[in-house]
Amino acid sequence: MAEAHFDHLSGFDAIEVYESKRLGDSAKFVITRRWSDARVDLLMHATSRLPDVAASRHSDGKRVAARLTHELGHSDELLVYIPNLYRNTRRFTTAEIQRSNFLPLYPLRDFLPIMRGELSYLRLPDQLVDGTSLMVIEGRPLYEDQGFDQLLLHFSPESPLAVRTTYLRRGRELRRVLIDPAYIVDREGWLVPMRRLVIGRDGVTTELRLRNLLMNPYLPDGFFSEHNLRVQRFPH
Repeated sequence: MAEAHFDHLSGFDAIEVYESKRLGDSAKFVITRRWSDARVDLLMHATSRLPDVAASRHSDGKRVAARLTHELGHSDELLVYIPNLYRNTRRFTTAEIQRSNFLPLYPLRDFLPIMRGELSYLRLPDQLVDGTSLMVIEGRPLYEDQGFDQLLLHFSPESPLAVRTTYLRRGRELRRVLIDPAYIVDREGWLVPMRRLVIGRDGVTTELRLRNLLMNPYLPDGFFSEHNLRVQRFPH
């Protein structure tokens, strides 16, 4: 059940257009994802100005972009390009992204895939939340540091996906992701949340709305290259 939850969130090839809102600011960005066996390539690029980084838009129109390569049992390679802020692409570890509040309107950490076989799961006692008994499943990473050492998935009887996912490190909450069952739609057999609320450890909520979705697009190898982060040949 827990692994199926993460499958539905990111287990298919897609181009997804999102709008985020946080503390009165908003932004738009695109997530492009491609799977191949036990590997996933993911690319995020902004389609609107980044309000919390003044130099985020270069005079030639380039914007924030990031690329992730994730393989089962291996360290991730995460490259971020911010025109005028970094001269070249900058490398980050998954742990750094998970533990930080880097670019909060473009929450990369909420799109890092969790594959089958990456976590061990344990059923915990049900928990009563707002008068509803929720099933609780604990997940713990089996491989290298993912930035969290525990997550808790809460499932309600009305929802096929976890209504609450809490990421923790050393007993301290990093963030919570809330999904309202009313915003879950079926797209070609995949259950897709059209709206998510992400509550950071600072208590601030970021709203993520999926505005458009293209499933199983053709994505050439060069699309996910480091070179493309700079030249930015992206879909819009």
